[in-house]
Amino acid sequence: MNSPVRSVVLVCALTLCASVACAQRAPFPARRLYMELHAASQRYAFVYSSGSPHKPTVGPAKVNIGYFVSPRLALQVGILYRTKEINQTSTGTTIAGIPSQTKRKKEEWTTVLPVLARYSLVAVSERLKVDVLGGVTLLQSRFNSTRTTTEGGQVVEDVQSSEKATATYATGGLGLRYALGRKKRLELVSDATISRNTAGLSPSVARYLLIPKWGGTSALSIGMRYNIR
Repeated sequence: MNSPVRSVVLVCALTLCASVACAQRAPFPARRLYMELHAASQRYAFVYSSGSPHKPTVGPAKVNIGYFVSPRLALQVGILYRTKEINQTSTGTTIAGIPSQTKRKKEEWTTVLPVLARYSLVAVSERLKVDVLGGVTLLQSRFNSTRTTTEGGQVVEDVQSSEKATATYATGGLGLRYALGRKKRLELVSDATISRNTAGLSPSVARYLLIPKWGGTSALSIGMRYNIR
């Protein structure tokens, strides 16, 4: 296991141990199950099956659902989805003077699942809390490309290609929560995390990322939490 991944695993283990130690001294939240909706901008780097590198920004929304397993520790799962489509058309004539047209279509679908432990590190006030986050993020992406050329209305070329990618990331970061209202069922939440592809990336790809030597990419989000029960 490489050192960046080992560091994240160590942080998660220490967080879990600390939460167990505090379990007898702190009461559980009044409502242990929660759901969050965030505006998010999260970047990930990976390599398609063909060897082509890709660094999409996934958003603009993220949904989390979580549950407190101890007074300070919650486990949460999120989902982000991105789809992108590009259509291009060019026209011209062949050497023989026949009208020609080329249509290109590119489609991409990316799904991201952050699976994180969220530990309440510091209570700045009764309403404001600072959390530390750690865990793994799973990504799946698919890319399709088609190019169709016609001459005089007849198809002379039809090329299709597809690529797939899956990736796992070590993820860690910090979060802020601010409770609203008398019953505190609503909270403003903001998270900032860094993720690293556990498979590693070539220097030519990593140099464009947030932390080139480590291969880290950033994720920012802000949203609202509803404490269900």
